[in-house]
Formats: sequence, structure tokens, C-alpha cells
Amino acid sequence: GQRLSGILVASLDVDQFAGQVRVDANSDLPMIYIDSALDADRPISYVATDNFQGGSIAADRIGQLVEGVGNVIVVRHEQGDSNTEAREAGFIDRIQTGYPSIRLISIDQYAGGDMTKAYSVAEYLLNRYGRRVNAIFASSANGTDSMLMAIRNFNLTEQVFLVGYEASSASLEGIRSGDMHGLVVSNPFRMGYLGVTTLVDHIQGGNMPTIVDTGVTLVTQSNIDSSEVQEALGSESPEVLR
Repeated sequence: GQRLSGILVASLDVDQFAGQVRVDANSDLPMIYIDSALDADRPISYVATDNFQGGSIAADRIGQLVEGVGNVIVVRHEQGDSNTEAREAGFIDRIQTGYPSIRLISIDQYAGGDMTKAYSVAEYLLNRYGRRVNAIFASSANGTDSMLMAIRNFNLTEQVFLVGYEASSASLEGIRSGDMHGLVVSNPFRMGYLGVTTLVDHIQGGNMPTIVDTGVTLVTQSNIDSSEVQEALGSESPEVLR
């Protein structure tokens, strides 16, 4: 009744909203998915970050920081989150294949969505491994922020390299202060913008790619004020995306 020409779906993970998408399974309307590939059969395009590659970038950053040797912890997010699971898989795969002298001493702890729980997990990990851990990768903003707080409270900022994923005010301050040593960020604004333009191009007869990679950026103390990083963080004018 609304004379729709297409549907743009921004989901939380592979399961949420899948039911609603199936309601339209017999429709001829083109669909574009943003950020998560829903459990559905007929996307025109999937517009998102390559999270596996993002995890690999984090692994290379840690490999560089520890000079290829050391003990590393992975702080996962939560089971069933396809984006963070891809980041974790990319990180672990890159460490195992590219850095044979790095040992993953913990990969089974989940920060989850609650900050109190996430901090408890961070405390547990540092109490257990604090004397021998050299670097930590956290695959979510919540895990990153809680681990940053914990390594500060444990006075381990000089010993432990922390690389996180997704920006927050706390993690960006941590990068500036030098208490964090890397932050992999996506560009949600760019995802939405390219989702719309991809859908419009398809409606107008264009031949769209199945996957539109919106990219990731590694933020460090040395590049945090660069135009590339500021654009990825959404700090610059949207005109840069045109």
C-alpha cells in the first residue's frame, strides 16, 4: 500500500529480525542488509565491515607490539553474535598461522553486554594471568572498556598491550593516553550511506555486488587525529562520503 521499491534492513545479528524478513520471502522487493547477514535467502547486497579481516588486523597489531613472542588473551563478546565471533575467528586464525611464538593462554571468557559482568571477567583474567600476559585483544566495545579499566586498576598499563574493537569515549581516551595500543573501528555512518546508495542503484537498474565491504580502520596514538580516522569515527562532514 505504500508503493515500496525496496527494503533496507539494519539488524543486530543473524537471528534478530529474521522472522520479519521471512514474511516478505515471496515478495519481489529488493533487499539490502546492513552490518549483519540475516538468516534469509534473498539479499541483493550485504553492506558491512569484514569483521574477520578486522580481527586479523588486530592480530597483526599485537604481533607487532610483542615482536612476535608472548602470551595473549582474547576477551570474547557473547555467543551467537556473528560480528564479534568473526572478529575473534579472524584474530585467532591470524595469530595461529602468522605468529607461531605467540601463545593464546585464554580464549574462552565472554564479556557480554553488561558492564559489571564484563569488569568481573576482566578482573578474573588479570588475577589469573596478570603476571604473564603480554597482550590482550577484546572483540567488543564493552570488553575493551572493561579491560582498559581493569589494567589501569591493576597497574598493568606498562606491561600489557591492549587492542580493542569499536570506539567509545573511554577507549579513544585510552588511545590518546597510551594506555591502549590499538583500536579497530568500523564506520556505521558509511554502512548506512552505502546501503541506501546501493539499493537506489539497484532500483535504477545497476548491477550491484553481493558484498559491499565498508572497511575497517586501525586507530593508534600516532594516527588518531588523521582525517582517515576522524572520518571512520564519524567526526568529519558526511560530504566526505559522497
